[in-house]
Amino acid sequence: MPIINVPANPPVPATFPDNVTPNVYNPAYQSAVIDTDVQHLASLLTHVSGLPWVVDYYAQAIGANQNLSAYQPGQLAPYQQYYLIKNYELRVGSALSTSQDPTTGIMTITGSSTMYPFVIPNEGDLFIADVGDGRLAQFTITAVQRLTQLKQTCYTVNYTLQAYVTAQIQTDLINKVVLTNYFVKDYMVYGKNPVIVDSSYNDMTWMKQAFPSLLNRFLKQFYSPDFRTLVVPGQTNPTYDPYVVKTILMVIDKDAHPLIPKIAELNVDGMQVWDVDTIWSMLLTSDYVDRDRIVSQMVLISAAAFTYFGNIAFVPGMNYSGYNGTESIFFSRLQNVVYPLIPNGATVDSPYNDFNMPSSSNMIPINDMTWNTTTLYPNNLTSGTLLATTTPLPTEPTTTPAIPVIHPVLSDTGYVLSNAFYTQATTGQSMLELQVNNFINMQPVNTQILLTIVETVPLWGKLEQFYYLPLVLVLMKAAMIQGPQT
Repeated sequence: MPIINVPANPPVPATFPDNVTPNVYNPAYQSAVIDTDVQHLASLLTHVSGLPWVVDYYAQAIGANQNLSAYQPGQLAPYQQYYLIKNYELRVGSALSTSQDPTTGIMTITGSSTMYPFVIPNEGDLFIADVGDGRLAQFTITAVQRLTQLKQTCYTVNYTLQAYVTAQIQTDLINKVVLTNYFVKDYMVYGKNPVIVDSSYNDMTWMKQAFPSLLNRFLKQFYSPDFRTLVVPGQTNPTYDPYVVKTILMVIDKDAHPLIPKIAELNVDGMQVWDVDTIWSMLLTSDYVDRDRIVSQMVLISAAAFTYFGNIAFVPGMNYSGYNGTESIFFSRLQNVVYPLIPNGATVDSPYNDFNMPSSSNMIPINDMTWNTTTLYPNNLTSGTLLATTTPLPTEPTTTPAIPVIHPVLSDTGYVLSNAFYTQATTGQSMLELQVNNFINMQPVNTQILLTIVETVPLWGKLEQFYYLPLVLVLMKAAMIQGPQT
């Protein structure tokens, strides 16, 4: 008798095709998940195809009763006027090509390019460009094609070489220009109009040149090769302000100056009260909602109070150097640290972890020693004098009484800025404080006032330069990004 009874027709396992495409989801299903990241379309215009060709573009200034017309050298200036856009960038789609009329034998040089949407071209417009042989040529727009129906759209233009530029043509064009603008392509990255007026262009150019100079002034004065970080000037002992160091390292690119990568941000963890909101954190976040929580007063405490290595208890006799690559202020040889006096913005844990809090008897005020250079000229109003000179310091001309450019850092008990700034007083704030207010409240920074502030920097004392130059650098970066004011 067999152990297993095998049926006459045993079942056969089902077979499946070799190439099976699994139906992971229903093709008709539409997800409700969307990408909420908003990309300003104007920033994509920097990727328009074509090779860049920098020219001086002359757009016709057309009145209500005027017709488009090509450039006429003999025409009187009142009857043919132009808006000049210097350094405008065309995106060349096809190189210049040469053709000859078989009947007349005249040679014609033509080309085509794409134009950004911020300038609407017209037939008859012209531009002056280098043609590669050391000469400038005048090209006239002969055809314009709008590429899309959108409001911000690019244009394709065809142009013809009309003449090589002579001194007579240059003089005639200059006389016919009624407004000069500049094209700054960088503003398109931020969704800004890249065509700016002459005065704004000069301000932005001056600011771009002044920024590295001010940064160099700040780092050369306050970076200590001995302590490998920024040191507060004018104190009795070497002093460290972690808020300033953090701001500089977050705002300034590492390749902006050779000393930036050398700045060490020392470890000041271990005190819960340390994580507070200050004027520096407001600058980094532009958060004006929690303005009442920022700490307005600071003192100095001994670096020996930081007996914690991060959140790890310090054990006497143990070598902590090089631990996780972290540097503690306790081991730095710096003797004092800037510390919040009134922790309005302290964390909820701070009242329950006060065993390592410094006592009030161990707190000393920030000072400016007499052996240092004069901290600030005594009166920086228009009617005052600057040190031993009689040169007046600029102020807002229409303001009565005149607003000082800056206050001395130690003019009152306010940390960096005056108490008038922290209390939002209607009077008593300096020009610099008003511009900081604009930035924090997401209002445009006044570039003219900012330039006035920058011009007075050499007159500031050491302590003012240490605390105010980072503010000025932040405002300058914001002004260069926001673009010209309209």
